[in-house]
Parts: sequence; structure tokens; C-alpha cells
Amino acid sequence: MAGPRARHRISQGFSDVPGQCYTFSFWFAAQPDSPSDFSAYWDGIALLSLINPNTGDASTHYSFNLIGSGTDSIQFNFRDD
Repeated sequence: MAGPRARHRISQGFSDVPGQCYTFSFWFAAQPDSPSDFSAYWDGIALLSLINPNTGDASTHYSFNLIGSGTDSIQFNFRDD
């Protein structure tokens, strides 16, 4: 079990076609907990960063169009104290 203020990460590396356009999309839902945070990355570049997110009962869809480099990665970081 993780203690208070523990950060968690899910990541995936993959091969793709350099110069090809890709869509990185996901659904996100959060309850009004504080402190908490969520962030999404493509190749270590933050695409989304939320502090104390609260979507209530709804899920929010996020979508990003990105250019592949040949070897890319996606990552989600999150914390919920």
C-alpha cells in the first residue's frame, strides 16, 4: 500500500512510423478529492496537467493529434491523497 502523497505512473513505449500523425485520446473521471493531480505525457512532454480535478459524475474525453518519431511513449502520472 502506498503512503500519503505517493505518486503513481502508468507508461507504455511503442514503435511507430516517423512523421505519421497519431491521435492520443483517453477518458478521465475524478471525484473532488484534495490534494490530487493527474497528468498525461507524450514522449515526456506534458499534454495535460490537472490539479484537484473534479469531473463529478461525468467522464471527460481528451484527444491530442501528435507526430510520431519512430519510437514514442505515453505516460499518465497521478496522485490522490
